[in-house]
Amino acid sequence: MSRWITDLRNHLRNHPRVVRVAVLKARGSTPREAGAVMLVTPHDIDGTIGGGELEWRAEKLARSMFLPDLGPLKIERWPLGPELGQCCGGSVTLWFERFEQSDLPFLTGLAERLERGEQGWLLSRDRGGLVERQWTYQPPVEGDGESLVESLGRADPPVWVFGAGHVGRALVGLLETLPFSVSVIDSRASALEALPKGRSLRRLSDDPAAMVNQAPSGAALLVMTHSHEIDYGICRAALQRSDLAWVGLIGSDTKATCFRLRLSRDGLDDARIATLVSPIGVEGVRSKLPAAIAVAVAAQLLQRVRSRDS
Repeated sequence: MSRWITDLRNHLRNHPRVVRVAVLKARGSTPREAGAVMLVTPHDIDGTIGGGELEWRAEKLARSMFLPDLGPLKIERWPLGPELGQCCGGSVTLWFERFEQSDLPFLTGLAERLERGEQGWLLSRDRGGLVERQWTYQPPVEGDGESLVESLGRADPPVWVFGAGHVGRALVGLLETLPFSVSVIDSRASALEALPKGRSLRRLSDDPAAMVNQAPSGAALLVMTHSHEIDYGICRAALQRSDLAWVGLIGSDTKATCFRLRLSRDGLDDARIATLVSPIGVEGVRSKLPAAIAVAVAAQLLQRVRSRDS
């Protein structure tokens, strides 16, 4: 993920220095995977490398690097055992890298590459306690010493949420915190305006079903509008495509059965109809609260879409 670049630029506009803590290596059982990032500012943290004693010590070490006479890079290997009061049993190697406002042009250049749709790798090397950074279009050869290699520009799986009602708002707010690229479609301007501020793309359309053909190949579609008739049109259009990763419909078993019968009468192939996931959400969550439904659906997406993409 490359979201840290945008977040880091925003923090550097308000603070002279920010330390990025990245999981360089993760061996055995660890709370986060290699590549996880936490940004440490003078007063706050953004992101997480797993919480607990590990994160507390990492934050403390990162804050010590705000002093300008200290080097901009530290690499620490910590076993997750009795010393840290954690019984995970694995070990992590953490990359502590100080960024200053003078690094903003470099970060802006990275952001511009990604905005143009470029894909590549950022290679950061330890040069005697200093950091050498290099963008490359080919997987880099790391060479001697410690280096951090990050794949940038690989898009998160796209998720298109049709409907910005109570459940849609709760779901979008949750999905924006996860590694998905989220778009929200609704025919009601007021519903889109009620969405919490975030990074999702909002699309107003008088004909949401017509928007289905604009969804990128490999997208997951979630159908939860204020109208069963609109829901049906979206489902029908979505199931006519064979390149979507997943199509999910909110509602009861009765609604799902009615939709499947109607789709069959409208001539859709049984095999395509069988791919419609409805009701949506992982099993065992019985609450009808919008937040509870959102959690169940987000968990299902992580299981079926994100894991397959990975």
